[in-house]
Formats: sequence, structure tokens, C-alpha cells
Amino acid sequence: MKLFIIILLTNCVYLLCDKLGYKMSKTQLRGMYKKELERIMQLWFTESFNNVFNNIIECAKQGKKDFQFKVVCSERNYFDCKREDGYYDTLQLPQISPSNVNINIKNYVTKLIDKLHETFPDSNFTTIHNKCCDYHKIEW
Repeated sequence: MKLFIIILLTNCVYLLCDKLGYKMSKTQLRGMYKKELERIMQLWFTESFNNVFNNIIECAKQGKKDFQFKVVCSERNYFDCKREDGYYDTLQLPQISPSNVNINIKNYVTKLIDKLHETFPDSNFTTIHNKCCDYHKIEW
């Protein structure tokens, strides 16, 4: 009987430790980097979307009928982006990630605009191309 209890306790400890994350396979360890990048991308997207969404709502509360925003500016033409007031017009992605994360900006912006189209289906969206940044405008 004592042997049965010891075997039962050993199996319980083995199962509990496995479920608490004490045992991880090579596949799990190798997949962590990709999962972390996906988590960071989702945080970026959520933060960007919430920022634009909140600004649209604030403009609507103030009686405005449009809102213009930019998501990301091209660093390639950074020095061509000088505004009339002498400052450089740039917008960075949220600083919540390691510096070695590369994202496809075009896909990122397309996904954001598509989500805004879903959220505000009867609004008009236009894109204004500048030599540095693409400005997006929503009109309702």
C-alpha cells in the first residue's frame, strides 16, 4: 500500500511540474522567439489602433467631421521631412520591443486601415502621399 502511495505521489509531482512549466522541450524553447515577436506585433497594433480610434472619437465629440493621421514615416527620406516650423515630422512605432524586430510596414499599415474600415464602415478613407509620410484621412 505504501508503495502504491509513493508511486501515485511521484506521478502527481511529475504531472504537476510538467503543467507548471518546469519541463520544456526543445521545440517549445525554439518557438518562444516567434511567439514573443507575435506578442510584440500585437501590442504595437493594439496601441496604434487604440490611439487612432481614441483620436477619432475625440474629434467626433468636438463636432469635427474628419481626422488626419500618420502611422509611420519613411526613414529613408528622413531629412526631406522637415516641416515649415523647422522640426522633423516623424512618428515612431511604440517603444515596447527589442531593436532587432523587423516588420513589414506596408502590411502593418494595411492591417490598421482595414481594421479602421471594419470599425467605421460608412466612413471615407483617403491616403495623402507626402515625400516622407503617408497621411491617412477619415471623414464621416
